[in-house]
Amino acid sequence: MKYFSIVCLFVLPSFAFAQSFAPKASGLAGDMLLGVAVLGQQSLVSANDNSEARLTSLNDTAKATQRIMPALMGNVTYTFDGLADQVYAGVSRSNAAQGRFSGEFGYKHFFENQSTLILAYIPSLIAEDIWRDPYLVGVDRSKTKQTLNAVRGKLERIGGTGFGVELGYGQLDIDDERSGSNLSAEQQALLRREASYTYSAVEFFFPLSRSTFLTPSLYYFDRNADGEANSYEAIGFELNATHRMGRHTFVGNIGYEQYDHQAVNPVFGQAQEDDRIKFFMGYFFSAPFGWQDTAFSVIASRHQRDSNIGFFEQTGSVFATGLNYAF
Repeated sequence: MKYFSIVCLFVLPSFAFAQSFAPKASGLAGDMLLGVAVLGQQSLVSANDNSEARLTSLNDTAKATQRIMPALMGNVTYTFDGLADQVYAGVSRSNAAQGRFSGEFGYKHFFENQSTLILAYIPSLIAEDIWRDPYLVGVDRSKTKQTLNAVRGKLERIGGTGFGVELGYGQLDIDDERSGSNLSAEQQALLRREASYTYSAVEFFFPLSRSTFLTPSLYYFDRNADGEANSYEAIGFELNATHRMGRHTFVGNIGYEQYDHQAVNPVFGQAQEDDRIKFFMGYFFSAPFGWQDTAFSVIASRHQRDSNIGFFEQTGSVFATGLNYAF
């Protein structure tokens, strides 16, 4: 995973829990964030810079790794005269691409009934490192690149209500796929990871008070991989909460996902079944030291993936802090 991915994890929570409300002025606007992030991970599958390239067996226990990363990222919008149309470039938490974080370029239309239409393209700006064959034992695993590009459409607060729907499609490409290189050609075909994704979600945004908001959401995504052992259907649930108190803003998120793979993985002799739980908490303080248009941020998140096949179990965490300047 490259620095860009870490930056996206850091920047996104500032915006992840906010609905898209109509802008109050036309023209150019945006923000810039500068900070630092600490990433922790425990995984046999990940190919990040600190991952173990060599396995002694497929039953190895993953070593915990930790990295400190700089975070520098910006977001920009342009609102046209009339305040009904806006284009933007920035960071999105689109789940169309298997929950990955990426830059996003999009268009928003704000209706008079308070509904908002969002159309976006999510390119893979920087390719991610993965193992060519993650199952090799006793020799160093080599890396290749994967890219994931997606499009999404979302309609928020339909008809002035809190109800929203979202649809997405993504395409995963791998430069040099060699999964199961020691197996037969038929078994290797079952393990191919290149895939297309479809994603759909419903949510409901409602205020508990003028300063407290909840957004539960239910989503489904389908991965149609070239190899049936890597094809799956998944369902997930999230609950987002935001509370504002003067210059202080507190946000939280809890989510659960269940994955059911469609075919037996020939390396392990059984079909993979996973559960994933994730938590996020953030604190944001506006105008620290009297600095206008600036916010101080502290966030912490953790996710854990449990599987009936221990090789695929993973945990990860992020702690980050920094300053965000809006213009």
